[in-house]
Amino acid sequence: MDTALAVEAIVPAAIYSGKTTENTEEEWGRVVWTDPRRERPTWAELEAAWIDVCTPTLADVKAARIDSTDARTVELILAGFDYQVSDVFYHFGYSLEDQGNFTKAALSAALAMIQGNVDYRQSWRGWTGGVPHTLSFTATEFVALATYAGKTHQENCLASGWAITERIRNAATVEEVESIVDDRQ
Repeated sequence: MDTALAVEAIVPAAIYSGKTTENTEEEWGRVVWTDPRRERPTWAELEAAWIDVCTPTLADVKAARIDSTDARTVELILAGFDYQVSDVFYHFGYSLEDQGNFTKAALSAALAMIQGNVDYRQSWRGWTGGVPHTLSFTATEFVALATYAGKTHQENCLASGWAITERIRNAATVEEVESIVDDRQ
């Protein structure tokens, strides 16, 4: 326990002399209390105040859990996604750099589609079993891949995070908040 902080919680800007650095009951017994606003707090009052100081409120617990849920959501988005090409599922990165590259390449593919360029090909790297493979997509195939990345993958991650956040916001107790599990993979 930090005696000085416990005192501050009970009597803000309390007036007393003596040291409280050892944070012991014996040391508190030697402190000279001169604050006229109230009697000197007992050691039991200081211990109770310290518990209050150290115990996060429901709002604090909710805010921390929402922050961790948001961070996990971003982590899941950035981790990338699996997408089937022919009969094989490939993993595609979706880091911030990947997102920018997807956007630029998807725009090029969409413009090729608009212009009727049937020969357009877009190379993109996907992984299976940790091994990179360079794949070649038509404009339509690449727009579908980029749409999946930006719409399905990202929106699914966001929606799952929002669902957990909503449960956290609706929780009535700290125990309820702590029982909410984020088991997203």
